[in-house]
Amino acid sequence: MTDRLRDRYDVIFIGAGSATEASAPKLAEAGLEVLVIEAEDVGGECPFTACIPSKALLTPAQAVHLALESPGVSRPKIDADAVLALRDRVTLGGSDAEHAASLEAAGVHLARCHGRIVGERIVELVELGRRVEALRGVVIATGAGPILPDIAGIDGPRVGPAATLTTIGAIPERLVVVGAGVIGCELAQAFAVLGSRVTVLDLAERPMPQEEPEAAIRIRAALERLGVEFRFSTSATSFDDRGDCVVVNTDAGDALLADHVLVAIGRRPRVSAIGLSNVGLEPDDLETDEWLRVRAESGWLYAIGDVNGRSPYTHGANYQGAILAEHLLGNHRSGGASGDRSASPRVVFTVPNLAAVGMTEHAARDAGIDVVTAEWDLADVAAPYSHGHAHPGWAKLVCDASTRRLIGATFVSADAGEMIHAATIAIVGQLTVEQLRHAIAPFPTHSEVWTPLIAKLL
Repeated sequence: MTDRLRDRYDVIFIGAGSATEASAPKLAEAGLEVLVIEAEDVGGECPFTACIPSKALLTPAQAVHLALESPGVSRPKIDADAVLALRDRVTLGGSDAEHAASLEAAGVHLARCHGRIVGERIVELVELGRRVEALRGVVIATGAGPILPDIAGIDGPRVGPAATLTTIGAIPERLVVVGAGVIGCELAQAFAVLGSRVTVLDLAERPMPQEEPEAAIRIRAALERLGVEFRFSTSATSFDDRGDCVVVNTDAGDALLADHVLVAIGRRPRVSAIGLSNVGLEPDDLETDEWLRVRAESGWLYAIGDVNGRSPYTHGANYQGAILAEHLLGNHRSGGASGDRSASPRVVFTVPNLAAVGMTEHAARDAGIDVVTAEWDLADVAAPYSHGHAHPGWAKLVCDASTRRLIGATFVSADAGEMIHAATIAIVGQLTVEQLRHAIAPFPTHSEVWTPLIAKLL
């Protein structure tokens, strides 16, 4: 499309991930001239190396979990090659052609190159050697990338971030995971089910320490039942490639043999090469207001998706993209972005899921909020009880003691990701527990756990 590029556009996006896909077509279809600049995959990491392939790889974990929990059912045999084939199918073989075609079909212009801000409203198309002007705004949507610590051997062929594992061609016999966060736990379970011997290292004392402790304990137990070994308060000190394997040396003095090492200790915004300094900004200056405008600027610069640090999830990026489009089109009836600050749901797609929204009890108390809480074991709810499930799950609600409104919820169950939306609605709607008591849960479902939880808060 480079032969069709213009010198001026209404809106220029730097980056073509989920947030851009949720906004750029709407703007173009409304009549604005829109340019999207992307040097890598249109669609970002989610469809090709992150969310979609990891969930495909986790598919057999659902069947294994149900079999282990259900009396009279044997553990199913897993065909790892078929699972890898599923992964390849849902990731479109790694091709972004459909994503690019979708943008162009909406009337969006696409420049396959790097973009760099060189002045107010001016973006350089680096490899093309030309500059374009944005009449209404420049949108930074470059996403985030994995943090790779400065450890000897981390650049070895058998060591890498999630993308090296979600795109792998064969199941490693021995997998070491550095980091017991969301990515680490999801892929640890996926590959344990697919046949890997998995060891997880983390400096913390439990997985996902930002979540409710009981929830993290239950996820750990579920993974350990599958053979995953956790080593907490432990870090990797070096990776020694031996050709046919890699030795992971730890600060505990251990030397672990691995066929692959996943490094999943966190992510950071991709901002180093987009020219922020050319308009007087530092890498950490991308705090945004309710319309996703960068506060330090005069109204022409926006940041959406992982890059602004508000909600590091695809659903958060999609939400922000929709708000941005409404703002640029002058439609402010539904208000600016607030849901991703107070009520952005987060789901760990291990089986069982860990799903949460709003604040944990610890976070609320740290913020100075007087809270009351309620917890309930799903073993005492009719649905899992009637099926004889041995490890059905757990739930917790956090309520503001003064306003009586729900401000946080956590669920651990096989379908917690589907259950969390009710809590999200309750928090966004600022519902009190007195109102929620009249929301009748159908019997017998997992959602019936709301009834005893609310009763404890009344």
